[in-house]
This record gives sequence, structure tokens and C-alpha cells, in this order.
Amino acid sequence: ALPISSCTVRGALESAKGESVPSEVEVMFSGPPGPETRPGLTDQGTVTCPVLDGAFSCEVPAADLDLRLRAKGHISLYRWGVTLVPGGVTDLGRFMLRKGASIVGRVELAERALPPKRACTVRLGPATGPDRATETATGLPTSLVDSRGFFHLEVVPPGTWMVVAELDGFVSARRGVTVVEGMEASLKEPLVLALPARIELTLLPAQDPDGRPWVVEVGGKQGEGRYDSVANAPASLGGFWSRERMASGHEYQVRVRTATGQAWWTDPVPFVLSGPVHRRTIEVGFEEVQGTVRLGDLPIPATVTFGAPKEMVAIGLRADSDGSFSGALPRL
Repeated sequence: ALPISSCTVRGALESAKGESVPSEVEVMFSGPPGPETRPGLTDQGTVTCPVLDGAFSCEVPAADLDLRLRAKGHISLYRWGVTLVPGGVTDLGRFMLRKGASIVGRVELAERALPPKRACTVRLGPATGPDRATETATGLPTSLVDSRGFFHLEVVPPGTWMVVAELDGFVSARRGVTVVEGMEASLKEPLVLALPARIELTLLPAQDPDGRPWVVEVGGKQGEGRYDSVANAPASLGGFWSRERMASGHEYQVRVRTATGQAWWTDPVPFVLSGPVHRRTIEVGFEEVQGTVRLGDLPIPATVTFGAPKEMVAIGLRADSDGSFSGALPRL
């Protein structure tokens, strides 16, 4: 139930030509960010306002509130820090409704829960992988980040997308999101912009068992126990690998593969990237092995797979027609 101290909010809605105005609109209210909150005010709430002849009117708590207006199937509309006087009437004005989906979220600077002070933009791009949306990035919506760190991407086509926050001097932040037609997608966690850092790795021995360059993959933490690939490239023949513009303060995990793609070494413990340069020497040694595969007393051809699930390593060696195999395995 609404507190006794309330205020009436009203406004007018207008739809695109040929479209009918919705019969109701939801008004979500919440206290603005900050330490000061009026005693007894619920953190947030929603009231449904009937719409008659394009106008709506309903009661909300009397306080300084952030408001979100949403009609089903239409893009949400926001008003920040609206002062609502007890017993008064606040006219919010006229709103132009647009059908479609949207994405909202916040942007913060790493190590400081503060919105960026300079011009920061958020854009929409196609997601990678088999579920990527079919539309191209041309003409997709962009948004400026406001003083609170809030952004609102409007008229977003349904599908799976990548939301990208960018600010000069910082590493861009990315997050995948799935958008449903006529709905608003809200990022639960902020996009965090980090200062750029460099990772330098020295691999010993310098080459894989076939004398070819090692392949280094760096995964960035995207969730509990989940590390998505953010860098994947071969090292030099001398065993050196580096990557610029990695995000300082973020958690990473290094994986090393042979030139043919066999998983060979994985970070036993992920690390947090700190400082402008992170240097490591990784020993990815190997041991020569040999053996014979028999079915009873009969040698047979086969593929022998040596696995170490904890280290996420699986190496396959091929036995010839005489059952003999040889090769190299990681030194774990």
C-alpha cells in the first residue's frame, strides 16, 4: 500500500501515426542513489496508471524519486530526481511512445564505483558465436552515458548482441545480452572500464614438441568459473608472447596449446592483472613416452588418449598397425 504522504503524477501519451495509445502505463519509482533516503520510503515500487483519452494520472510516494514509465511493447521512458510534494500534483508532460525493445545498464570505472566524467559511449555490436544476430552493426543504436553512469539503447532488434562501452584512455567493456521483441533487457552488473595493461609471457621450452610455435589463449572472467577467450595467438619461435590493452584489475586465465590445437597447459590459479605490465615465465615442458596397444596378445592400431581433467589437458597419440605409439606428454 502507498504511504499516506503521496503525490499525484500525471502526463499525456502519444503514439506514432496509425497506432493506438495503450490503455495503461506502469510507473516504477525508486529513491535516487545516495545516502539520503526519506524515512519509511520503500526502496522501489510500481503502480499501474489507467490511460483515458491519452492522459494518465495516479499516486506515488511524495519524495525525490526516479521514475520509469513503461507501456507494454514500448520503449521505457525515464525521469530522474523528480521532486514530488505531499498532496501535490506533478505534471510530467507529454511522452512520445515508440514500439520496440531496449537495453539499459550502468558504466563504472575500475576500482572506483563512479560513473565516468568524460564523454563515454555505449554501442551495440553483433555477438560472436553461432547465436549471433543476423543484422549487421550498421545503423545500430548508440547511447551516451549520463552523469550517473546510466545508458539506454533504444529500438534494439531482437537477437543476441554485444553491448560495448568505450572511453578514451580505457579498455572497452563488453557484455553479451539477448533481446526479446518489445521487452527491456537490463544488465545486472555494470560495465567496468579499466586502465590498459600489457601481458608478457615467456614459454619454456620455446617451441612445442613438433618444433612449432605454442599457441597462447587468455580467458577473461565473465562469471563464476567461466572464462571467455579475449586473446588467442601463436607465440614467437623464441617462446615470447604479448598482448596490449588488457584490462587492469580484471581476472584472467592463461591456456597454452600446441600448434595443432592440443590443450597442453592451463593456469592452475587465475590471476588478477595489476600494474601496467604483467610478466611471467611459464614452464610447459614435456616428457617423451612410448608403448604398445594390444588386444590380448595381438597388437592393434588405436588412438590412445592421455587426459588430466583437472588441468583440462587431453593428448591423443596414434598407435600404428603394429600397436606401437610414441610421442610427448605435458610435464604436470
